Amino acid sequence: MKKLIRSAITAAVLLTASSAAYAQAAPSANAVKQASDCVLPRGDTDGRINWFLGLSPTDDLLTTWCKLQTLQGNVTLNVLFPTTNASKSWETSFNGVTMPAGRIVDIVQSTLPTKATALKTDEDQAFAKVLLNVAQLRAKAANDKTVLDFAPEHPAAKELALWEPLVIRVKPILLAGQQFKLFIKLKPDIGLLSLGLQKRATDVRLQGWKGRLAIGTFFNGGECSATIPVCKDLPETVSFHAPWIVDAVELTATGESMTASALQIADQLLKRNASVVPQINPLKGMNLKTGQGTFTLTDPYSTMQFLAKGAPSGTKEISILYKAGIGPYSVAKQLDAEAAKFRSSVNEKPKPKPPVPESLGRL
Repeated sequence: MKKLIRSAITAAVLLTASSAAYAQAAPSANAVKQASDCVLPRGDTDGRINWFLGLSPTDDLLTTWCKLQTLQGNVTLNVLFPTTNASKSWETSFNGVTMPAGRIVDIVQSTLPTKATALKTDEDQAFAKVLLNVAQLRAKAANDKTVLDFAPEHPAAKELALWEPLVIRVKPILLAGQQFKLFIKLKPDIGLLSLGLQKRATDVRLQGWKGRLAIGTFFNGGECSATIPVCKDLPETVSFHAPWIVDAVELTATGESMTASALQIADQLLKRNASVVPQINPLKGMNLKTGQGTFTLTDPYSTMQFLAKGAPSGTKEISILYKAGIGPYSVAKQLDAEAAKFRSSVNEKPKPKPPVPESLGRL
């Protein structure tokens, strides 16, 4: 139990360290001008699953980008908003950490409309719809059912935030001679936003044109929407928060006769995660004829599932899925607690001031 508590504290420290390192790096869409070189936090991983590239449930958008750049070679980078199915790809090259942390903010920002211009392509239209998922913290809930419900008198009640996941895809990733696709799945988190608004974590901000927000019928003389209940004084180009944190990382590859590669990858995963591997070797259940096999590793903060799909000629598909946990020691629970504390902070009674002593006798 002591080890679990110590590890839980370590996870909390990592969250603060990774975020605080970039608290001033990406306050706005032009963050690349202010960002310094990537400095990645280091922490104790004993008893914890080692994620690909050192990614973890404590990573925000900026630390994700920095860790991604430790890859080598030419790749295709794709940014996807899965709710609205808006997607765009770029050809780039990773040869060590060369781009600042805030560069990823500029990449995402470049997809979103910031003024009343014609949307010429289907891609433009798709990315414009992303702004429909911006909500005000005073609203009861966001479009993804995230409970907001900040009191009207709360200092953050009028703040806007984007409540849509973000997926970063990179290909090819070479593992044991096979080409994989890498999917990094980030989700918006109100706990991370709460920390950011208190300057205790990264506060990534993006911009968008007001006319694309779910603002109700205010433009036509009507009322604001339930999603953005206070819309009267919004500027033409609004600023909103994007509190993304890593929820899952997945590697997938398909092909023919990949059994040897599957065994090599599985063996490497088990060696790198020896502290959380069960006593019975999971590879004993691997069907060497069809290449079929699977195992799952678990720690207090996350899980990792390895799956090799079999076929008569051998393994035809390999996937490795790392997923953030939701248990009592998880980062998610810590962030939930931070959100609850911040949301209710407006109701705290001010501490009484100490009495002023009478000084008449000192005249």
